[in-house]
Amino acid sequence: MRELNIGLVAALRELPVCLSSLAKFGGYPAVFTVFPAPRECEVPYVRIAGITDNDLGTKNGRHRDLTVDIDVFDDINITSTKVDAVAEGIREALHKKPHSVLVSGYTVSNIAVSGPINIDDTESQGRTLSVQITIYK
Repeated sequence: MRELNIGLVAALRELPVCLSSLAKFGGYPAVFTVFPAPRECEVPYVRIAGITDNDLGTKNGRHRDLTVDIDVFDDINITSTKVDAVAEGIREALHKKPHSVLVSGYTVSNIAVSGPINIDDTESQGRTLSVQITIYK
């Protein structure tokens, strides 16, 4: 859902932990919705992974339950301190704070974040957060 991607990118780029810890790309904290990240991007960066959209089966069909993964990556050859701090900072900023993300054309009624958990990757350190967002028109 394009509107959710736009809202998440905007929200994450404004978080103090992302402003202070992520690499810059195009003048902004490195937050992407594509994989792989652009070659010229340095670490650490955040990737918003695929969104699943579950129909809540409501009578009017206006409620949607969306799940998205937010991944944080950093260099595999350094300590995990920064990747852990960014992941925890994102979790703290979004969990149970429905007004932290604006989704154009919708009202966000709930955000629940689980994780972070380790991403098994041989080229970088990674943590993933699973984010469940409920929206309605």
